[in-house]
Amino acid sequence: MYQAAWQHLRNLDLADIIVWGRVPEDDPLPHILAEPRMLNVTVRDGIMGRIVDVEAALPLRPYAEEGTLVFDLQDDLCTWNTGRWKMQTTGLETTISRTKEQPELSLPVTTLAALTFGYLNATQAARMGKLDTYDNNALIRWDTIMRTSYRPACSDIF
Repeated sequence: MYQAAWQHLRNLDLADIIVWGRVPEDDPLPHILAEPRMLNVTVRDGIMGRIVDVEAALPLRPYAEEGTLVFDLQDDLCTWNTGRWKMQTTGLETTISRTKEQPELSLPVTTLAALTFGYLNATQAARMGKLDTYDNNALIRWDTIMRTSYRPACSDIF
């Protein structure tokens, strides 16, 4: 269906330029074009997410796999989030609680938001210096559990 829509637009011989704004970053269009370099891609600000209550927020989404994640969180604005947390998920049901267990990762709440919303995975965040890992094997597990089907995008203008 997606490719058929673009094929239809391609067949409009009177159209010189087609503008499609507010496109998700992981849109497949560049991969189906013969000349993807002809796209004029620009990146703009979109909706920004902030986790205000870690204990309430993390159980609200489904997760890709079951597992346990232990992390040390820093949050200078919402200080009640700061501390060591243990998240256990079956994929559909998730619990999170404070723990004294050894953390696998240490990260700021902004990085946790990017992981939770699917904007980054833990391996990318580690490579960017946005988190510290105490166990490199934990990155693969974090990537698997936190994976989302699509990257976040907002096409609305408000």
